[in-house]
Amino acid sequence: MLKETAFFLLAFFLLLPLPLFAQLSADYHSQFLQNYRQYQALVSPFQTKKSRYLAYKSVDTQEEFVAAARDLVRAEVEAITAYTNFVRTFLAEATQILAYQENYLYIKLDDELAFLTQSKSRANSISSLTEAQELLADLASHYQTIDQMSDQVKSIVAMESVKKTLENLKVGRNKIDSYLQNQAPSARVSAAQEKLRFLDVEINATQELIGDMEKLNEKVGKSSSGKIMELADESLPRLNALQTGYANIVFSLK
Repeated sequence: MLKETAFFLLAFFLLLPLPLFAQLSADYHSQFLQNYRQYQALVSPFQTKKSRYLAYKSVDTQEEFVAAARDLVRAEVEAITAYTNFVRTFLAEATQILAYQENYLYIKLDDELAFLTQSKSRANSISSLTEAQELLADLASHYQTIDQMSDQVKSIVAMESVKKTLENLKVGRNKIDSYLQNQAPSARVSAAQEKLRFLDVEINATQELIGDMEKLNEKVGKSSSGKIMELADESLPRLNALQTGYANIVFSLK
């Protein structure tokens, strides 16, 4: 009975989801990298046309410069669109795994995608340097918003992943505790119970970190998102200590 229970609990721990920091949405991520490389390839021709235009200020050089600007803006719109799709899909996939309920970021990201769709039409119809400059200014402003939301998404996924992992570990902890309470008193059972209580310190410490992350999540900005990521990183050794500690107890009961 001890051996069968030990293997059952061990299987449970092996199936625990680790914190979700793996790359998701590989297709959108790959598309973003491809579009960004295309954008970078157009920077040098754009600079060359710009230099020629500033040197000669002729109709021909202005026409070339506008065409180069139009190509560069198109590529920038495509790259930002792929990046935004990546962020949104990352959030959607993580939400499915972590059962995160908040949806305001979906709405905001959809708004940005709608803006980028309009920007694509504007980029295709650029016929003057003024139009190019105006669109580039709009893109810079919206990209700043998208980048901030990206930081929020990463921090939310990190926080919810820590919460989900701790929740699963606590379920495992309670299973072990229940099992030990039903065993005849022995030195091994007593040692396992003491080890279990010792590991509760890590549970409480991780719970405090989660509370700090939840408070920070109520704020908006890069600074709070960055701090959440730091706290999530700080929680990982504690989660690993719990998982290793519980596995050690299970093996000791074999």
